[in-house]
Amino acid sequence: MLVLSSAAYAQIALNNTEPAEPFEKRVNGVKNELIKNPDNANLTDRYIKALLVRADYYKKSKKNYAKAADDLRSALYFLSRDKNSDKYSMASAKLAENLTAMDYFPSNAERLELAKNLYWEDQYFAAAYELEQLAGIGYDEKTTYEFLGDIYQKINKEDQAIKYYNKSLEAYSKNGSVAYKLAEIYYKRADFALADEKYKQTIQNTDDVNILSEIIKKYELRLQQNSSDTSVYEVLALAYKKEGNYQKSYNLLKKALQINPEDITLKYELGNTLYEMKEYQLAVDTYESILAKNPYDSQIRIAKAKSLSTLGKNDDALKEYQMALVVYPDSRQAQYGIYRMFYGLPLDTIAQKFYPLKHDYKPDANLYEGLGDFAQEINEPSHAISFYKQALLKNSKTGGAYIALYNIYELENNKKEALAIIEKGYKNLPSNAEIIKILEGLNKEDTVRKKEIALSYLTNNEYKKALTIYQQINPKNSDVYLSIANCQTLLNQYKEANESLQNAIKIDPANSDLYYMLALNYINQNSIQSAKRELRKSIALNKNNLKSNKLLNSILRNEINEVLSDAEKYYYKKDYAKTLEILNAGLQKLGAQLQLFYYRGIVYHDQKKYLESLSDFKKVVELDNSYDPVYFSLGELFEDIGQEREALSAYERYLSGSPDDKNNIKKAQERVLKLEEKYY
Repeated sequence: MLVLSSAAYAQIALNNTEPAEPFEKRVNGVKNELIKNPDNANLTDRYIKALLVRADYYKKSKKNYAKAADDLRSALYFLSRDKNSDKYSMASAKLAENLTAMDYFPSNAERLELAKNLYWEDQYFAAAYELEQLAGIGYDEKTTYEFLGDIYQKINKEDQAIKYYNKSLEAYSKNGSVAYKLAEIYYKRADFALADEKYKQTIQNTDDVNILSEIIKKYELRLQQNSSDTSVYEVLALAYKKEGNYQKSYNLLKKALQINPEDITLKYELGNTLYEMKEYQLAVDTYESILAKNPYDSQIRIAKAKSLSTLGKNDDALKEYQMALVVYPDSRQAQYGIYRMFYGLPLDTIAQKFYPLKHDYKPDANLYEGLGDFAQEINEPSHAISFYKQALLKNSKTGGAYIALYNIYELENNKKEALAIIEKGYKNLPSNAEIIKILEGLNKEDTVRKKEIALSYLTNNEYKKALTIYQQINPKNSDVYLSIANCQTLLNQYKEANESLQNAIKIDPANSDLYYMLALNYINQNSIQSAKRELRKSIALNKNNLKSNKLLNSILRNEINEVLSDAEKYYYKKDYAKTLEILNAGLQKLGAQLQLFYYRGIVYHDQKKYLESLSDFKKVVELDNSYDPVYFSLGELFEDIGQEREALSAYERYLSGSPDDKNNIKKAQERVLKLEEKYY
């Protein structure tokens, strides 16, 4: 009997004389070892060589350019460490050849989607290559770095994961999911100081009830283990407060203050919680207890002033705001607090109250422009308009005010005012590059102009504003509905995104990618069956849709594993009836999946239902004749029914593949030797 070495299989693959599936399994085996030990130089070299061989096989023998491209991406991930090497240049050229053969020239957005799908397929190295290329050109750093962090977690390089998660947060500090991933790493490492910090950042920037629930579970457990750590009380209190459970938050903060009565942060959070509980006087008392020893803390004074104002004590509140401004003269929060209390008076009259000791104080354009920016930040456009107009009255050459007003009017779809203000801006500032750019844009078709404005908001992670602009475009084509859906998804408005995608599909029912996007949206809603339905529609329209094929395969693999995991529990209890029930339900739900046929065949064999077992094993071979385990099982089955020649052939076929079960390899070798004595 001839058992080929891996080198022999590699040569066969290169010569295209025989299918390379056994070698393919060896490649995947090296990959799995490398994921566990990514810095092993010997494994890396073996993997790169194997990938390049397999890529050639896929391209030349199978004409499967997509798989060849994936292998080349994986190789390039490692080879990119030395971009001047011949191997890197050669692999890059081969990747370009395969992409050309597929007529696939993706945009950066499409490359990001491809990278996500490679990640979901567990092709971490290929995904990392694409993501690092995108990171190199600064494309969507928030998402790109987050996925790179996810990958480095998967390949056992946690320090790198931390680095990339932090880069993602640098690009967008309000990304609660990334802060949570960092917090989880630090928590696992028992680096509780950093974990506490990141959990606080998570709580501040997420409304995800599941994440909040998980944080509460962890910190309730920590509280049981250490009831003297005030940081535990603080994180728990913030989580309960975010859930709206103010009483629980209050109780935790009070207990923490019993342990450390002088902790300013705990007192400040207690005051904020009391404010949310509408206990305004108690909040004031709490803030005063801090200020007694920290009189220059402007943030505490502003919080106290806010509570006093709510109680109707405007004179006292004004003094607190003014004292905050003595310490921090440019505090927009303090200035805006005064403005809100005296809303209705002329702005100049209100502004004079900012600095009562400065009798000659004259509010200028910079002050009002800054207040306008602050009003924008807290989403009060009507107040922002007042401030920007006042800025222009003070100085007609305040360019930022013209642009800010133009943007507000655009969001309100007030074309008349938008045009008037930007023309006025050009008249007063004819050399302002940004104003000129806006005016040039006004000459474009309205739809094109609106798309450019929306895209600028998307770039700055201002999804709500981008959505507002996209919704103003009429008539809406499928691309506009798709853009609307993307914004809604980013805002977690999944039902609304569904409707927008359905509208896009009504206009362009043959667009395979729209069904893919709808599938992604269903996954966000944990509606996996609906996602599979849409992916099958996508593939029916375009069988070469890489994203849809990859995502569907990934979903099916997860579902198969779930079925096998459930079945295994009963199989080991020898409850064969229940095991078969689960496997049959899986086949009915998921269709002809070879793993399910294989394990059902094993159960039938254990029950001595040999015909049924043989039928299932044959189905496995029909679906994939390179699936090694089935040949060992066929060998055992043929022996049990007295067909020893067939058993010998099955064992030989098993050993000529690339099996990884050492016990079965040994058994198969023993049976081959025994049967060969009889028949040769």
